[in-house]
Amino acid sequence: MTKTNDPVFGAVYGPPGRGKTLSLIRAFPNALFVAPVGATKCGSWLGHQPHTMRSDGIHRIPEIIKKFGPKYPAIIFSDLSIVADEEMRRIRTQMTGWNVSNRYNDSFIEARDAARAADCHIWWEFHETPPREKGGKVLPGGFAVAGWQLPDKLPGMMDVVARIVYDDTLLGSWPYAFSVEPDQSYITKDRLNVFPGRFPLNVREPMLSAGYDIPRPPELAWMDAFVEKISDALLKGGEADNFDPREVLRKSIPAIQKKTQQQKTIRWVLADAIDRANLRRFQASMLDRFIDSVVVDDEL
Repeated sequence: MTKTNDPVFGAVYGPPGRGKTLSLIRAFPNALFVAPVGATKCGSWLGHQPHTMRSDGIHRIPEIIKKFGPKYPAIIFSDLSIVADEEMRRIRTQMTGWNVSNRYNDSFIEARDAARAADCHIWWEFHETPPREKGGKVLPGGFAVAGWQLPDKLPGMMDVVARIVYDDTLLGSWPYAFSVEPDQSYITKDRLNVFPGRFPLNVREPMLSAGYDIPRPPELAWMDAFVEKISDALLKGGEADNFDPREVLRKSIPAIQKKTQQQKTIRWVLADAIDRANLRRFQASMLDRFIDSVVVDDEL
């Protein structure tokens, strides 16, 4: 497949503790993570801590992108809902009245524009705010940031907006997934048209299938060969009756152990293989599901 270097500007959002930050560490292990203190500790699940710098406000985002964009394949801005609250408090120490709201909004819009123009992948991560009513109008749920217009304005220039939802139907042990499905109540989008309606908490796999080159750290480059082999075995086994995917996973471990004895790294390989199998199963049934979704008028 032809590789593309066209940067992606995307966002994920959902309630805290659902796996947003970990999903982005899995997807972009070589990225720079700009985050509040402690936000990337979840990388311990993988046994991998990404390059991290402390977040210092929304107004700093353009400067960070300009300085570090040429040095990293991706920059992830984590826990922006928390950073946004800090930004509002900072501005209130400098201004009063409507000037606070205007400066706050401008900081976000300037950050958004810088992210859109970046030469590397940019992903933002937010908590979730539910649908709300303003002036008799129902506004969809979206990013948890102050202001009744800002949650709607920010996604406009993004390629992908994925929301975390509960879903225990995917192969795997974690009962949450990303959704980019059309939703009247929440903002979602996939301008790239590469993400399944619902998919595991792993944006790397859909991007790989779309032709994006997202390498692992050099010392972990060997992982992808195992991910491919195991995912293929999961798909082939799924065609048989009484198939138990756990047997495929167990049988793959001795071969992986020849590369590493680190159980967390082995778990990372298995998790990515499961996600790749889920994605390919979705892609294989894409046309059937499209046809099934066509609305038919009974009177025709």
